[in-house]
Amino acid sequence: MSAQAQMRAMLDQLMGTSRDGDSTRQRIKFSDERVCKSHLLNCCPHDILSGTRMDLGECLKVHDLALRADYEIASKQQDFFFELDAEKVHELNEEIGKLLAKAEQLGAEGNVEESQKVMDEVEKTRIRKREAEEIYRSSMPASSFQQQKLRVCEVCSAYLGLHDNDRRLADHFGGKLHLGFIEIREKLDELKRIVAEKQEKRNQDRLKRREERDREERDKLKRR
Repeated sequence: MSAQAQMRAMLDQLMGTSRDGDSTRQRIKFSDERVCKSHLLNCCPHDILSGTRMDLGECLKVHDLALRADYEIASKQQDFFFELDAEKVHELNEEIGKLLAKAEQLGAEGNVEESQKVMDEVEKTRIRKREAEEIYRSSMPASSFQQQKLRVCEVCSAYLGLHDNDRRLADHFGGKLHLGFIEIREKLDELKRIVAEKQEKRNQDRLKRREERDREERDKLKRR
């Protein structure tokens, strides 16, 4: 890159598309679906993995340092939540898994009507998940969307995939490991509550004894 091109890139990054009154460049906004949202957040895998054995090739969406600058300026006044799109899909995945596990448990107990109600909720959640996936898909480079995105289950530390199917999710949230950790955490919370209650009682008893001693001292002074 020539010195002039480097200077132009630096100005783009600092000032955005509005520099020099360049109206042509302002025709596309950073919120446009053609713009790589990962690039705006400086985390496009096509850039990060370039030149490695996991090289994804050139990103098909628009990369422009000036648009990133526009986004950074605008995000100081408004949160655009691009980084939360994938998290939303994960949350809906978890909700589906938990609902399916609950429906299976109700069915096993013979509570068919309640089980069906839960399955209705599953269908509604699946629709919300598809909508969230569309938003996520539009914010990510096409070739990277299908790569498995993993996160750790907050309860049992098992890995959950962004694209795990319903069966996998139900098996996880209804599984012995996950339920076992829930039981352990509930017991721990119960023990913490008991300890806190006992500590509070000790504090109250201590305060009560102190007040009684103070009262006795005042009574002694009055009798003198």
